[in-house]
Amino acid sequence: MFKRSAAFYDAIYSFKDYAAEAEQILGWARQHGRGQGRLLDAACGTGRHAEYLSKSYAITGIDLDEGLLEHARRRLPQAEFLAGDMCTARFDKKFDVITCLFSAIGYLDPPQLQQACRNFYEHLETGGVVLIEPWLRPEMIRPGHVGIDQAEFEGIKLVRMSRLQIEGNVSICQFRYLIGTASEIRQESEDHRLTLFTLPEYQKALEDAGFEFHWDEQGLTGRGLLIGIK
Repeated sequence: MFKRSAAFYDAIYSFKDYAAEAEQILGWARQHGRGQGRLLDAACGTGRHAEYLSKSYAITGIDLDEGLLEHARRRLPQAEFLAGDMCTARFDKKFDVITCLFSAIGYLDPPQLQQACRNFYEHLETGGVVLIEPWLRPEMIRPGHVGIDQAEFEGIKLVRMSRLQIEGNVSICQFRYLIGTASEIRQESEDHRLTLFTLPEYQKALEDAGFEFHWDEQGLTGRGLLIGIK
């Protein structure tokens, strides 16, 4: 998904306050008695949340994108970062907390959502907590919205434009990049497809897996937070 943009992923999202978000995550986990132990970060990306959460947890991270994982391993060499699918990854241990953040859950289709929730449940200790940051819900979407982001890093200037399209219950995020260096200006493009799950769909998937469901309306970024207790 991020094959074209892994090298500048952190620069594009440098506006995110990962330290503050990690503190919020830790706060929710502590509310349910899981402020330390083992944490699985599903769709861990470049390991920015894990970097801060590693102060309280032994971290395992999984992601489908090897380019992002390379950054995570350099950032946090003491952690375990593996190529893996949140729907099917298997471990010989269980976790106190499982996180799936920054709307990564939206990359799943409805059957995969059910499968991922069951897999999370199987890999949690009894009393453990899963924290899932959802993608935008249908009532929050703005079809045709165009966004622009700019970043500079390591002598590179970067502009990303994004455009949002809707096909049924799927949002298509069109990303177009201009990457400028002293030697050239080049273009890259990515299209990301994310399912517009409703809150009842998320709730059903978690409850069908066996979780006790809770909902935080604000969450980390205004998209809410799904909380499941085993």
